[in-house]
Amino acid sequence: MLRNALLFMLFGAFVLMVGFGVYIANECFNSLILPEQPVQLYSFSQEESGNVRIQVLGETLEVNTVAMQKYAGNLYERVDQNWQAVKNNPQVNEKTIFVIKNIKKQWQDIKNNAQLKEKTIFIKEMAEEKWEAFLASERVKAVNQWVQGQ
Repeated sequence: MLRNALLFMLFGAFVLMVGFGVYIANECFNSLILPEQPVQLYSFSQEESGNVRIQVLGETLEVNTVAMQKYAGNLYERVDQNWQAVKNNPQVNEKTIFVIKNIKKQWQDIKNNAQLKEKTIFIKEMAEEKWEAFLASERVKAVNQWVQGQ
């Protein structure tokens, strides 16, 4: 657990250093090479036409939000229509009730099966015995001693 936390912290420090390096390189570029038109790492702007302009290191992407909202609205309407058709279909409702009843019956059969309970307890006891035997083995003891020595 401590090792994972250390790796996570090192990865975070690495990302932070790379980000800081990119920021410093951008500042130096803007102050020495192109001070009249500084390059921004990123910027977001919304135009009056409804488009959103995203710029990352001078590259521009325009997103038409009005068209996306219209498309999402159409998708929502189609999904709602399909859901209403399925929800109000008596054949689907009958089959759903049939499946739920069968699942409940099978679950009760499993819960009330004494033979299954006995087998489960037997398997649990066998697994515990094997686990205890494994922990008591010489190989595990040797590994534990080696770890404690580290």
